[in-house]
Amino acid sequence: DKKDKKDKKDDKGKDKDKKDKDKDKKEEKKLKRSLGFQLPEQSAVRYQVELAAEHLRRPAGVEGDERVKFKPDLWQKRLLDIVDSGGSALVVAPTASGKTFIAYYVMEMCLRANDEGVVIYVAPSQALAEQVFYEVQARYTKSYRSDSEHLTGIFCTAWRDHHLECQILVVEPACLELLMLEPVYAGWLRRVRHIIFDEIHSVGMAGGDVWERTLLYTDAPMLGLSATLGNVAGFHSWLAAAEAQRGRELHLVVHNERYNDLCPYVWTDREAAEEQIVPLHPCWATLKRLVPGRRWEFPSDFKLLPEDCVRLRDAMAEVDPSPATAELAPERYFQRVADPTFNLSMRDTKGWEADLKRRFCELPHDAQRGALDRIALRSEAACAHVEGQLAQLSETRYLQANMLRMIRSLQRAEMLPCIVFHMTRKNCERFAERVAELLRREEEAEHERDGHAKEVQKQEKKVQDVERALEKMGWSRDKADDEPTEDQKEVLQSLDIARNKLRKLQSVDPRFALIPPGQTQLTEEEIDEIAGRKGFFNPRKPLHRALLRGIAAHHGGLPRAYHMAVCRLFRMKRLAVVVATETLAMGINMPTKTSVFAGDAVFLNGMNYRQMAGRAGRRGFDLRGNIVFMGVRREKVQRLMNSELPTLTGNMLLTGTGALRMLIKQASIYTKAEHDLQLQRKTLEEKIDRIEELVGPVLAGWRGAKGYRERPDDAARLAALPAGGGAAGRRAGGVLSA
Repeated sequence: DKKDKKDKKDDKGKDKDKKDKDKDKKEEKKLKRSLGFQLPEQSAVRYQVELAAEHLRRPAGVEGDERVKFKPDLWQKRLLDIVDSGGSALVVAPTASGKTFIAYYVMEMCLRANDEGVVIYVAPSQALAEQVFYEVQARYTKSYRSDSEHLTGIFCTAWRDHHLECQILVVEPACLELLMLEPVYAGWLRRVRHIIFDEIHSVGMAGGDVWERTLLYTDAPMLGLSATLGNVAGFHSWLAAAEAQRGRELHLVVHNERYNDLCPYVWTDREAAEEQIVPLHPCWATLKRLVPGRRWEFPSDFKLLPEDCVRLRDAMAEVDPSPATAELAPERYFQRVADPTFNLSMRDTKGWEADLKRRFCELPHDAQRGALDRIALRSEAACAHVEGQLAQLSETRYLQANMLRMIRSLQRAEMLPCIVFHMTRKNCERFAERVAELLRREEEAEHERDGHAKEVQKQEKKVQDVERALEKMGWSRDKADDEPTEDQKEVLQSLDIARNKLRKLQSVDPRFALIPPGQTQLTEEEIDEIAGRKGFFNPRKPLHRALLRGIAAHHGGLPRAYHMAVCRLFRMKRLAVVVATETLAMGINMPTKTSVFAGDAVFLNGMNYRQMAGRAGRRGFDLRGNIVFMGVRREKVQRLMNSELPTLTGNMLLTGTGALRMLIKQASIYTKAEHDLQLQRKTLEEKIDRIEELVGPVLAGWRGAKGYRERPDDAARLAALPAGGGAAGRRAGGVLSA
């Protein structure tokens, strides 16, 4: 018996080992499909940089700081010191690097200090302003002595709320300019402790003249935040000169390392799943830069991921077997790192990347061309296939026909949730509604095959039978407030169970909805609750019905309530896909795993591309972000991937209206002594007017008691006095007499 038990135990162990091996093989196949290449036998070092690069150690804060709840990096500690000393700073750091924390630190310090100080947060768009406004409301609470004081306020072109009675004011640039140029707000402006200019690179975009004027008008210390600021040195010198005139130094804080890398792909409508999402090597985008007779130089902000470095080194080794290239093999190069087997970091790969670029620039032109041609094979084939499809179909028809297939591909590759960027408002709604409709049709077809409709009818009949049984027992909805009997309670419980089952059968089938990983199916009640308004969900609206399937649209023309609901649902990971215009590009806090560029547009330039791509791979959410091009031609993809930030130029600041407003403000400016004198005069006049109001009825009664009558010339004299008496009457020579 013991032997039999031991044999059975051994058999179970063998079965378990076999299952584990089968599971490993399945995982390996899955990894092959997602990566798009085979897995050869590799060393531990090569495995880290080629297949597990997103898991390499990230840079972390060196030590804790009592001012914040996390371990700040050195550049973040420097930023904290600048703010605490009351200085101004221009902060340039990639998206998701952790630069926005300083804005909330400034707000918190202002709220803790007193009830008078004000912090102004300048947002480039109404969507971002509203999001920051509600986020500050949710983040902080404070009690005030007066009901007229408020913690947060907002001033946008569309609406405003408590903008002069708050401590944290969120504004658009044009609205801030109104406040700065209005003489009546001069006293309020003296309460401002800090002004935070988010997305300060907007100074080089449409409406940049307003940004320039507000930057020049401000008297308070400022913080400028940007992830895509071109010619940093030139812009800093201009702004530093303005700050120097105000007696402050403008500190420059630059951080170039992105915490989470971005990996670009192109999507094709080929049948094989492994051929649909094809990785794009960054060097492929630079092919046109390689010209005979001209020295090759990589762009200043050109970045290679660790797996890109592996492919580049291997391609270089095929055309250049020299020892210098061989030494750059990861197995050799990283021997200088202490215990490289399981100890590589992102910073270790930076030095390897720099040495690879340097060696590639030293190669002759033919070797460079040969290496790049080997790297570009898959990317060229995928883009050629896309251009062939676009030659047969219009861009809109191609996108509409393949949108659901593309989303399914991302779902299989575990690249959801995603934001699909498209520059046409009408098509954003059309694509979202089309995907939801296709899923509904698939659901109906499947339910017809598996007899789901009959099951629904059966459950409906069961509910009706239970309701009739209740009616026979003397219970009705009119008597719902009455206490039911024990038998009625039992039947009512059965009715609730039957109705819940019917509701579940009639709801959206999760198999035909795009549900983010780890989340459950959305219901109408949950949408109303998250939207913060009962009855928000309207089943007659296609975009509302699409929410039940995890799909939404977002652009500036949609209702504000729908905008807010979509943003909240997406941040809570309840939506898998949002089809949006550039409204979600400028700093909106909607972290996603993948940014999809669907189709081309005139407005899709290098600046917008970087802003939209930066939505993916947010710090604290994902290890890596993904960029997917769908229906974009090869030349445009290369131009976007290879684009450099535009150079900022000045704007014509002085206009007729602006000049007049500044003259009016200048005429209204008093010295401190003049201001105190005006205040004393106003107070005295108010007191005299109050005395006249109190004495007037008494004097009239005394006249009546004594029998005094008004003389004809008195009426003429009183009529000649200005209305209101008091100070105005005194200036005109009026007197009080019996």
